[in-house]
Amino acid sequence: MGQPVILEAAYFDAVYELYRYAFHKEPRGGRDALAEFFKQTTVYGEFDDNNQLTSQVTRIPFNIRMGHQLIASNGIGNVASYPEYRGNGAASRLMMQSLQDAYDAGEVISYLAPFSYGFYGRFGYAQVFDHADIKWQAADFPQGKRTSGTVERLPFDRAIEPMKLVYREANVFEHGAVDREDWWWRYYFNTKTPDTKFAVYRDAEGVAQGYVMYEFHDMTFMIREWVTLNTEALQGLTRFIGSHAGSFDIFTYEAPTADITAVPVVQMMPEPKYEAVIKPYMQARIVNLVALFKVMQLDVPETVAFDVQDETAPWNGGRFELRGGTLERVVQTEAPQLSGSIHAFTQWLLGYKRLSSLLLTGDLQTNAPEDFEPVDALLAQQSPVLADYF
Repeated sequence: MGQPVILEAAYFDAVYELYRYAFHKEPRGGRDALAEFFKQTTVYGEFDDNNQLTSQVTRIPFNIRMGHQLIASNGIGNVASYPEYRGNGAASRLMMQSLQDAYDAGEVISYLAPFSYGFYGRFGYAQVFDHADIKWQAADFPQGKRTSGTVERLPFDRAIEPMKLVYREANVFEHGAVDREDWWWRYYFNTKTPDTKFAVYRDAEGVAQGYVMYEFHDMTFMIREWVTLNTEALQGLTRFIGSHAGSFDIFTYEAPTADITAVPVVQMMPEPKYEAVIKPYMQARIVNLVALFKVMQLDVPETVAFDVQDETAPWNGGRFELRGGTLERVVQTEAPQLSGSIHAFTQWLLGYKRLSSLLLTGDLQTNAPEDFEPVDALLAQQSPVLADYF
């Protein structure tokens, strides 16, 4: 049986070849993009007796935004094995090693894009993010209005700074979004996807108030990311996008939320002539439950207890009491108890599902639901939003 190791730079060629074989395609952006990704992340691998790389998993460090706080977290990606080694437990061992290392590094939450929700559910990951795929016939796309500001198309190197400023100020990204570092902006939106185009809206004083990233795919205008800070920027960028209607048949936008009412451009339409498909997006898991409660500061008036089942992160499993905003492990308790898996607690505490919903389905259980309503009331009312992909 192999043992997980962290791969150094000398193994990049083996990582590249395994990626190409396992996903039967070139990495987006080619070899150079994967090389940049490799340099910025931690890649775990296992080898056979002939020193051939058989399996790999990548852990991407980043912070996520929760209100005005940043939480150390990670994303898991590029999980791959050669077919003759699948089923030998290597991927599971690599996943477990990455989870242990994340905990040791002080990371609190982990995100993952699943090829199988059930497979990654074995490691404590639960569905937490949804997206809405929106499609318009070009003639039906809102036209927007003239404003006092300007829209400027820019190359990435000139667009990055105003986009960073707008992204940081946008309320839509306050709960769950990645706090993007410069390397991630460059890798994810330029090196990996060199065909992405950028337009920035500035007000009359020249201050950036919005931006749109977009691509052309045959006769489809694909909106990749669209962020505005005020009505003026929304109108100006809508007008800019709509001005392409004569050149394209279809407009599409993958909104980073399943709530159509939270997508401003949809609310601008005089007639709701669009198609929207809600799709499951990414999973998440709580890496360190005690640390999460410390960040969230859920100071409730009465002590309550949680009985958590977490088979892959034993430090999360067991009985805890929440007293004065602090979560502490206990052996016994007389406080009201709420029990369930780490999956259910992840969905509840990150705001993806309300307590009432999880109690109804039996994913969380208690004999005193009213005692946990004060905790539920303190949790974010906004569903978590994630625009990035790993």
